[in-house]
Parts: sequence; structure tokens; C-alpha cells
Amino acid sequence: MLETSSAKENVNRRIMIDLQRRLALIEDDIKVAKKTRENLRNDNEKIEEQIDQNLFRLEELKSQKPEVNAVSNPEEITEEEKKTTFFGNLAQLEAFEANTSAQIEELKKQYSQCTHEYTIQIQRQKVLESKLLNAQERLNLQKEQHSNAKSEYAVTQQENLRLSDQAYNLNDTLSYLKEVLENKQTELDSYSSQLDDHLSGQKKPLLEEREELLKDLEFIQGRLKKLQEQHEKNVVIQENEVKQADNINTWIFRRKQLLEQIKKKRTNMSRNQTSLKRAQLMNTEIRSKFTAMFGRSDPGDGTGAFSKLMVQSEIDSIEESNKVYIEINAEENYNQQLKKDLQQIENSLKEFDKFSQNTLSELGCEIEACKNEAYLNLLKDEKTAIITSNCLNF
Repeated sequence: MLETSSAKENVNRRIMIDLQRRLALIEDDIKVAKKTRENLRNDNEKIEEQIDQNLFRLEELKSQKPEVNAVSNPEEITEEEKKTTFFGNLAQLEAFEANTSAQIEELKKQYSQCTHEYTIQIQRQKVLESKLLNAQERLNLQKEQHSNAKSEYAVTQQENLRLSDQAYNLNDTLSYLKEVLENKQTELDSYSSQLDDHLSGQKKPLLEEREELLKDLEFIQGRLKKLQEQHEKNVVIQENEVKQADNINTWIFRRKQLLEQIKKKRTNMSRNQTSLKRAQLMNTEIRSKFTAMFGRSDPGDGTGAFSKLMVQSEIDSIEESNKVYIEINAEENYNQQLKKDLQQIENSLKEFDKFSQNTLSELGCEIEACKNEAYLNLLKDEKTAIITSNCLNF
């Protein structure tokens, strides 16, 4: 915004200089036109004076013509001489009259030309005065715009100070949020280690129980095969075996249910482990982004010395640079990006907490199901009954 304001101010300054230059040229043209008009007026007055003198002289000559004729003595001059003198004087007067008339016509023509030129100069002066008036109006408008630009510049400087204070406040908020994030990360690491220990402690008994159930299953399958062979040989034994088969079918159905539950628990455990790995990977990526942004010396949460120096240098550059508005916009964008990252981290922490709660709940259910001795006692009783019946048959 500062660069835009300075550019506008430079444009306004150039326009004002151009207008002042044009105004000076127009004033010079007006001065030349006024001087030309004065010269034309003087020439016109001289021509009019010369015409008046010529007219006066012509009238004077016309008035002197009879006197010249009267002055000549008719007794001393012969008739031939009278004729010669009369026609000579008449020719001279006619020539002088023609010359004077030509001069008068030439002067009238010059007077007409001067009048036409005077009219053109008057019109040109009016045009120049109109241009001068427009130039003065535009100059006043430019001055007003320049004054408005100065006012806007003062407002933008105040806005710049306000944004600088806001940037300091955001920096303090960012430091506080980084500290909170570090505490949350410490809690998450501690909780993750406890969860790993708990899962590893629960995994071994479940595996041992599974091995025992598989052994019992193999033994029961062998005995079931022998019972089916005996069922084909003896009808009486077949009726008893049918009853026993019903019990076995019930046991097999329960066993299938238990196996499905074990399979489902294993799937949930695998999914929880995958979600936990994904959460740990997301945490690692966040730390990698902080490390890539602020260098390897950063612990991964943006609280390193280099990151603090970078933020301080950004703040110093905002105070010293001429491009204040561009730097402030960049800082705001950077703060918004940090807010987005912080929001993402907080969402990730919420997801971690939710995932941890769900995982603990499911593990608690699994532990309760594993601690439920009803299924184990049922399996043991059915195993004992099958072994006893087989021993009796043998």
C-alpha cells in the first residue's frame, strides 16, 4: 500500500509539473498575442493617420487646382502654352490622384488585413485564456488531490503503526501458543509411551491364550473325527452321538463366535496401531516442517534461536523498510499461515486425544472380555466332557 501511495504521489507530482509547464507556455503565448495585438493596433493607427494625411493632401490638391489655373496670366501666355500648361498640370494631378488612390487602396487593404489579423489574434487570445482557465482549474484539482493524498498518507502511517502493534501482539500470542503446543506434545509423548507399554503388556497373555485355544481346537477336531466314525458303526451310539453332536455344534458355534471376536479385536488392534503410527507420522511431519522452515537447530516446534531471529528480523524490516504495507501484508499472511498450522496442530491433538480415548476404551473392553471367565470355563467344561466321553467309549 505504501508503494502504491508513493506511486500515486509521483504521478500527481509529474502531472502538476506538466500542468505548470503548459501554464507557463500558455502565458507566454498570451503575452506574445498581446504584444502582437498592440503592434497591430499601432500599425492600424499609423495606417489610419497616413490615410487621413493622404486624403487631406488630396483634398488640398483638389482645392489648389482652380487657384493654379487662376494664377496663370492669360495675357502673357499664348494659347498654345496655355493648352500645354493646362494639360500638363492636369496630367500631373491625375497621375498624383491615381497614385494617391492606389496608396489609399493599398492602405485600406493593409488596414483590412490588419483588422482580420487583429480578429484572429483576439480569437486566439480567447482560446488561450480558455486553456489557461482550464489549466488553472486542473491545477487546483491536482492540488486538492495532492492534499487528499497527503491526508491518506498520514492515515496509512497511523494504520501502519496500528498494524505494527498488532504484529507485536500476534508475536506474543504465537510464543504462548508454541509453549502450549510444546506442553501438549510432551503430554502426548508421555501418553504414547504409556499406551505402548500397556499394549505390549496385554499382547503376550492374549497370544498365550490364543495358542492354548488353537491346541484345544486341534485336539477337539481329532476327537470329532473319531466320534463321526463311531456314529457310522453303531445306531445306538449314533443317538447318543447325535445329542453329543448337538452339544458339539453349540460349542462350535460359540467357538466361532469367540474366534470372530478375537479376529475383530485383532483387526481393531491393528487399526489402532495404524492410526497411532499415522498420528506419530503427522507429528514427525510437523516437526520436519518446523525444522525445514527454521533450520536443524530448531527443536521442531518453532522455538529455536534461528526462528526467533527470523521473526525479529521480519519485525525490524517492517519498521525500517519503505515498503511497509507489502511487508505487513506478508507478515499477516505468515501469521495466518502459522494460525492455520496451529489450528491443524490443535485439530491433530484433538484427534490424538479422541483416538487415545477410543483406543483405551476398546482396550478396556478387550481386557474385560479377556477377563470374562465364563467362556473359558465353558470351553474347559466342554473339553473335560469330550475327553471323559472319549475315555468311556474306549
